[in-house]
Amino acid sequence: MKNTLVFTIFMLLLSSFLIYDNGIAQRPILISTDEIPSTIGTTWTTINDTTESVIVDVGSAGANQSWNFTESIEGIEIRQTIVPLESTPFDTNFPESNFVMKYEGGLLDLIYSDVFPQIKGDVYFFQELTDSAVFLVGTGFKSPFITGSAHFKPPNAILNFIPTQYNDEWATKSIFTIAKDTTILGVSGEFKLTVNDSAYSIIDAWGTITLPMGEFACLRMKSYVTMDEKVTFNDTPVATKKARVINYNWLAEDYGIVMRVTSHTGEDDDNFNDARLYSRMQTFISGTSDVVQQDSESPENFRLHQNYPNPFNPSTTINFELDTAGLVSLKVFNLLGNEIATLVDEQKEAGHFTASWDGRDASGQNVSSGVYLYRIQIGNKVDNRKMLLLR
Repeated sequence: MKNTLVFTIFMLLLSSFLIYDNGIAQRPILISTDEIPSTIGTTWTTINDTTESVIVDVGSAGANQSWNFTESIEGIEIRQTIVPLESTPFDTNFPESNFVMKYEGGLLDLIYSDVFPQIKGDVYFFQELTDSAVFLVGTGFKSPFITGSAHFKPPNAILNFIPTQYNDEWATKSIFTIAKDTTILGVSGEFKLTVNDSAYSIIDAWGTITLPMGEFACLRMKSYVTMDEKVTFNDTPVATKKARVINYNWLAEDYGIVMRVTSHTGEDDDNFNDARLYSRMQTFISGTSDVVQQDSESPENFRLHQNYPNPFNPSTTINFELDTAGLVSLKVFNLLGNEIATLVDEQKEAGHFTASWDGRDASGQNVSSGVYLYRIQIGNKVDNRKMLLLR
């Protein structure tokens, strides 16, 4: 009886630990500046529906929620990369930007499909990452048909506050115009695209999202967005597009937006189940240099990142940053504190590094499913995180 009671208490404590303390979920999420993907070379791909009608369950607002977006969809893959400002066609236009996201091909098709159904091109979002917020400074388009950029007015529309946390709310209004001298059907003139947006956003939920690439602790951002887009040629209206949509973004620590769902225009139900736009992250590779501190080759902080993917089977990747040189130890432990494997045990210079674990112990045997700790140490600096192996 005594042993049964001890075992029961142990399992209750373990369950509590798994629910509130592992890297997957369920505790209030707070995303700080150094948990925003902001590293040159960071690349991820999304799968984007092209049917313009996906049945979804966006879930509910509130704490400790669970979302599942693992269904198969038909769509196109779009590659997104954080690039140096000087590598863009518009670097001199946005000197205040320290964070540039490039969407390669296809995005114009999705955003402006009603106006330009055949356009393929790259889109750049010039952002400023500060200790208080992520601001959208401007945007640029490069395609065979139109190449141009514009600042948002008023300056620096807020994308989200830093730190980002449950119950944050804010409103933004922005307008930008891109103009180009061109010839259409033998007539020369000025082609102009004007986009006028307004949005009210709130971080209305936190919890765990399940995707084909794994599970993530995340915040849900709900936005009511109104868009008014107009195309003119020599000031004569060519096409207009007006939309009022409900947009959901799921934000994960170290990964940014892992899921996006947008309603059809005119939707009034927050719990809509038919999405016009559906975009899901399917791969993520961390970069190797800091965007915010582009003038420094070495990281400013010692940091251990969350492993990817998580949960994993059979292997996972661990990124870490060293702000000083020294003897580095990176080890894996079970929940009882027993050492399972040594991933790194060597002298390293300051910089960005990657290690991996194949789910085997020091003797080469596969370990069982469960929660494991991984700990890094250099000198008197120590950090640790948790990961979940599912076989």
